[in-house]
Amino acid sequence: MDNHENLNLNEEIGNESSQGNVSGTSANKQEEHKTAKDVTNNVVKKDKATSTNISKSERKSDEFVILPEEDDSENIETQEDEIDDDTDVQGDEQNNIDYSSLSKEELLVVLNQLLREKPVSSIKRDVEEIKKHYYRLRNDEIESIKNKFIATGEDEINFEVPKDTDEAYFKELLEDYRKLRTDYAEALEKMKEDNLALKKEIIDKIGVLANGEESLNNTFNEFKELQQKWNEIGAVPHSESKDLWHSYNLQVERFYDYIKINKELRDLDFKKNLEYKIELCEKAESLMLEPNIVDAYKKLQEYHNKWREIGPVPLTNREEIWERFQVITREINKRHQEHFIKIKEEREMNLKQKEVLCQQAEAILKMERNSFKDWNEQTRQILDLQKMWKSIGMVPASLNTPIYTRFRESCNKFFEEKKEYFLKIREEQNNNLQLKLDLCVQAESMQNSTDWKKTTDAFLKLQKKWKTIGTVPQKQNDVIWKRFRAACNHFFEAKSEFFKNRQDELNENMIAKEKLISEIENYEPSDDHAKNVEKIKEFQNKWTEIGFVAFKVKEKLQKDYREAIDQLYKKLNMSKDVVDITKYRERMDIYAEGKELEKLRKERSYIIQKMKTIENDIALWENNLSFFSGSAGDLLKDVKKKLEKAHEELDNLAEKKKIIDLTERDVKKQIKEEKDDNDK
Repeated sequence: MDNHENLNLNEEIGNESSQGNVSGTSANKQEEHKTAKDVTNNVVKKDKATSTNISKSERKSDEFVILPEEDDSENIETQEDEIDDDTDVQGDEQNNIDYSSLSKEELLVVLNQLLREKPVSSIKRDVEEIKKHYYRLRNDEIESIKNKFIATGEDEINFEVPKDTDEAYFKELLEDYRKLRTDYAEALEKMKEDNLALKKEIIDKIGVLANGEESLNNTFNEFKELQQKWNEIGAVPHSESKDLWHSYNLQVERFYDYIKINKELRDLDFKKNLEYKIELCEKAESLMLEPNIVDAYKKLQEYHNKWREIGPVPLTNREEIWERFQVITREINKRHQEHFIKIKEEREMNLKQKEVLCQQAEAILKMERNSFKDWNEQTRQILDLQKMWKSIGMVPASLNTPIYTRFRESCNKFFEEKKEYFLKIREEQNNNLQLKLDLCVQAESMQNSTDWKKTTDAFLKLQKKWKTIGTVPQKQNDVIWKRFRAACNHFFEAKSEFFKNRQDELNENMIAKEKLISEIENYEPSDDHAKNVEKIKEFQNKWTEIGFVAFKVKEKLQKDYREAIDQLYKKLNMSKDVVDITKYRERMDIYAEGKELEKLRKERSYIIQKMKTIENDIALWENNLSFFSGSAGDLLKDVKKKLEKAHEELDNLAEKKKIIDLTERDVKKQIKEEKDDNDK
């Protein structure tokens, strides 16, 4: 091979597996080479035997769960990449198994079987598929358990990921796989070192042949044997490949140039080399039709490797054939360079476009936003910018992260501010909703009221307050308004209906009350005291049930009613409080019959609380008496009247408490006696 064939390529080509047509070694070195090649298989067999001994019963019980994104796959991937990049490694062809249809247990069985029965260099894709589907099943399992946990009423924050009993065994298998890959890589590297030594020995022997004095036929035959042995030897370390090839090629040229070889044999060999190189030229020229320039360029590198291996051609053809090959090389290199120059220009243009989008996003970020309309309009603009960003191609690799980070930060900040704004608005709207709900409750509590004047004023105040409250969430707006309006309408429609027939009703009520007063006045008490008390209660209930009368007769009827009741009390020789106490004692007797201690305790609590309230009122009113001047005569009388009434009510409550205490004591005594009887 002449010096013209030192091609100026854009990248080094060092795949030793296809180098050279020359080789030679002794019988014992051939045996060493065979032994080196067997190292890999021995390592694989050894590690398969080790993995076979791992049974499910020997799994370790880890106290933690590792999710798929946090396992040791990164270390395994690194080692796998080192192996798979080597040309002597067996192809990694995935087995024809549908891993998505397997359970976790079945995946573990398949993984263990692969480690025991398949070469470690051929199962990478299978291992990755098994890992992917195993952790997908695990995540589905966790999600199912989590949903059941939440369905029971538990808070999601209290959920803890359960342990995976198969995880430890699964990671053991992955660790076995990683060790097998590591051992395989080490064995492969050792084999390459051995190959390097063998090829160096062949180079030395070719050098010896070029200076030998043996017979022509013997020398040439030995040279061919060395070529054959060179081809049989596998790959060498990549770092040694280039220098090794140059040394080999130098010795081959020396052999052809200096050995006293038969001219016919030399010409025949040169002629074959010429045919091979013409064929390579034709293949290289056909690459001009390849639409993918990158693929064409890579293919050209392969042809250059083969060109180096072929050897010299006849001197008369060397310049011509080399120039032909060099022309097509320059053309493809030119197309390759132009291709990447074009890509570079496109990416520079893309960078400028994306810089403009960044500027627009940053400008939007600085704009004022004081209403829903502003936010919606600017959100649309940001989303349009994001769509445009996705439609633009790649930028120079060194600037991809900075430009994307710049654009993303602007977009993220915009949406963070939008989120904060709407969270604040939503909080205000929820507060407004709660205020309007309170108004609805108040309106509904009054909608059946017949105190028309007071309730009308209250409703008008509610409606005025409603108008001062801001907006509520859109989906609640109609619902809450209809609810409030329904309560208002209910009251005012009832009011209108009431006042249509009010006068007739008032007259009827007046007649009914006059009749009841007359009945009270004419009632003659019997000798049965309880019956007389029950009759008074009946009169009181009837009076309450009759309802309103005209305002002009209301006070007179009320006065006549009180006088009639007071006269009846006098006939019975008992006060109103006595009647109240009598009725209260009857109610406590009912509690006693049912042994309802809890109701008695609640009643006592209610009485005590009411007594405390009255005592506080008495203390306040008595304190206020010292501040009245002589001119406050009517007000002073009113306070004294309140004090007198409060003291009477306090005495009444004290009597009721005494009744409760006695009743509770009797009930407890009765319960104890019944218990003692049962024990006997």
